[in-house]
Amino acid sequence: MIYGIYFSPTGSTKVVVEYLAEADKLIDITNENIKIEFCKDDVVYVGVPSFGGRVPGLALERMNEIVGNNARAVLISAYGNRASEDTLIELSDFLKNKGFTILCGIEAVCRHSIFTEVAKDRPDLKDFLDYDYFKKKIESLLLKEYKEPIIPGNRPYKMSKPAKLIPLTNSFCNDCGLCVKKCPTKAIDSNNFHKIDENLCISCMRCIHICPSHAKHIEEKTFKMLEEKLMPFFAERKNNNFYC
Repeated sequence: MIYGIYFSPTGSTKVVVEYLAEADKLIDITNENIKIEFCKDDVVYVGVPSFGGRVPGLALERMNEIVGNNARAVLISAYGNRASEDTLIELSDFLKNKGFTILCGIEAVCRHSIFTEVAKDRPDLKDFLDYDYFKKKIESLLLKEYKEPIIPGNRPYKMSKPAKLIPLTNSFCNDCGLCVKKCPTKAIDSNNFHKIDENLCISCMRCIHICPSHAKHIEEKTFKMLEEKLMPFFAERKNNNFYC
């Protein structure tokens, strides 16, 4: 069987995994843990967003009880046009420890989760043409004698220092409760949608992206400061990369 597993708070990683895998079964781990044992004939596409050049810790927690049994894994890091850095190598190490055979790795550029004007239309037509090329490469690898791929990244992994951006709620909030239902960490108070537990929030921006009344947002001064600091890193269109 072909499986697609994705941790995708804002939806971009899901799009990439769905298109590349064309899976018999898709598994969304954004809001729940999974416990599944694969077999050696399975091909498992595993997609995560790159959070500051690392795999989100919560994504790894969600997969802690999976068993690979030498199933072949296609690694996917979705990143917001800055850099994927150590995301793929960390995901590779994790899955190898779970008993997977790593087939290849993909870095896919998607709309940035915080600065949504960055790569806002990606994946676009050119990206999907890249994905079609990657699919053919994967088909070819499945027919060849196995050779361990060279996955980019460093050990030890870069120090994880993600910006702690806690969404605020404005007067547009109509108390629909969607943010509470969809928050991956249950960080939003079900009795007061304006209250977010800073210790639980992972700044995934899901509540901002899904709010139908556009009530969730990042404090403007903080947003502008980060935007000014980071925008030079986003200026150039970055490429999708395939590693085998």
